[in-house]
Amino acid sequence: MGASNPICYGDDGEYAVELFDRVDVSIDGKVFDGVVTAVHPRLGAVTVRYQDHQDIARTTGNPRTKRARLTIGDVELVARDG
Repeated sequence: MGASNPICYGDDGEYAVELFDRVDVSIDGKVFDGVVTAVHPRLGAVTVRYQDHQDIARTTGNPRTKRARLTIGDVELVARDG
């Protein structure tokens, strides 16, 4: 198998997606702060872990941690450690 091309943020493709990038994600019209936990180059998607402070199903005062697989168009790079 050959190496696949990395997926990049935005239309200009300036920044390649990397694990542990801090991102803003758009889910159901809401924006959450999250962290990239997996990159899926063939799908053009990433898995992001984020905290939902407004989830009505949570049983404690702590926000509920969720994961979502999103297309790269729904993700915006905020910061990169390192």
